Amino acid sequence: MGETLGQWLKARREALGLTLRDVERITDGKVSNSLLSMIESGRTKAPSAIMLHRVASAYALDFGETLQRAGDENAPKAPDICPTCGRILP
Repeated sequence: MGETLGQWLKARREALGLTLRDVERITDGKVSNSLLSMIESGRTKAPSAIMLHRVASAYALDFGETLQRAGDENAPKAPDICPTCGRILP
């Protein structure tokens, strides 16, 4: 089985060197550390798009990719990018 939304978000948060409380502060309390902990551990599976947008912004993540990982089939797809030149592929 692939990486869950919670695992992906936790890995990004940790890569940024942020604690759950740091994220709560960065989002002015709009993303509580307890809710984020529940998402990361898989205890809640359906965070709102607004909450996901706040987390994506705090982590500098693409919001469309974040929605895709959350299971939104209508989320915009991230473009394919050439690894050599960085151009968007058709």
